[in-house]
Amino acid sequence: MRALLVAALVAAPILAGAHPNDVPDPGFYITSDFGPRDAGGNASRFHRSIDYRRHVGRAVPLLEDGTVTEINRPNTMVSLVVVGVHTFRYLHFFDDTALPIVAGSFVLARSSDNNLAIVRMSGVAGRASYIISPTANRTVTISTARPGLPPVPFVFMTADGMAQARTVNAVTVAANPDAGPAGGSGGFAVHMHVDHGLVAGTTTQVSMNPLLHIADRESRFIAFLRDRTDIGRVAGYAVGPLDTTSTFLKLRVNSEPEPNDAAENSTIAKDLESVKLYVDQVDPAHLIREWSYGGKTDPHDPVNTDITDPTLQSNGTSNGVQTHFAGAESFVWNDWDSASTPAGIRPSDLPEGAHDFLFVLRDVRDNIPFADGQDVRFRFTVDRTPPTSVIQVKKTP
Repeated sequence: MRALLVAALVAAPILAGAHPNDVPDPGFYITSDFGPRDAGGNASRFHRSIDYRRHVGRAVPLLEDGTVTEINRPNTMVSLVVVGVHTFRYLHFFDDTALPIVAGSFVLARSSDNNLAIVRMSGVAGRASYIISPTANRTVTISTARPGLPPVPFVFMTADGMAQARTVNAVTVAANPDAGPAGGSGGFAVHMHVDHGLVAGTTTQVSMNPLLHIADRESRFIAFLRDRTDIGRVAGYAVGPLDTTSTFLKLRVNSEPEPNDAAENSTIAKDLESVKLYVDQVDPAHLIREWSYGGKTDPHDPVNTDITDPTLQSNGTSNGVQTHFAGAESFVWNDWDSASTPAGIRPSDLPEGAHDFLFVLRDVRDNIPFADGQDVRFRFTVDRTPPTSVIQVKKTP
């Protein structure tokens, strides 16, 4: 059963299709998707990234081959940038303590040219499987004692113990499968964060959804329509063309909870890119309203994208996008029966008889996030019988 308007569950998996330059799915549960969110604390209001669940010290996989262009630690937040077919930036490795930092099988320290380096330990104290850094052929000496490391001072050796280990900046998934350890550096909860880096010469993140390039297996959504008091609409609710309470549209879309929310691995992604509301048919003349997150290209789409702009934020009843927890937002439109909606599809313009709402949701790859591959269609009937003009909304059989 699918039902948006009647506040029923929409359990709608969809497999993400093949895409040019797809990076393999790391296989972890997505805890925060690309787009608007209200995650509290110092988290961004518009998330230009993907966050995966990964426990502290656990290895974060290198997503693709490339060149390490930087490892930085501004304000204690560790960032690694690898440039290959795509630019991927990984944030929050390690924690906020003093160098050198040990986390799981990794050490963050300074190389002999004073660049930051991430050591992947081999399992034998003082030996490295590899060391990645922005510059190659440097050594790493540890002079401050840390639990789990040999007595200081010492230089990391190769895995066989026969030579001093040297840094590499050209990395491959085959030779360097782990980019670093999951952490919470910068004062965040522990997770794996991936984005496409910063716009050149700025401190602004590139606004492109990483799931355009990273394969994900399926997306599932729960969606429902709510009224001004945030109560779910019920089957058969009446819309009067002159009744602003009933013409108020608020579409709430949640990512479906993972069956085992504590699990680190998952088959579920959160990947909502756009929402469009139509009457009767899908074409520009029948479009009530649309929202798009701009995740496909570096610039934002020109429609309601970045809700860090206060004019695009909804308080729950004003027009715009209302953020909830990560992976959940509401799309609010008060002006269905106004000049802001094209003539002919307003409640006051619609002829008597049967009509349909069409709710068109898309992910970043233009997939329809419903199991049957169809957009959601709902039948309603315009009835101008006195004393009130109403629209009866019912589920399509």
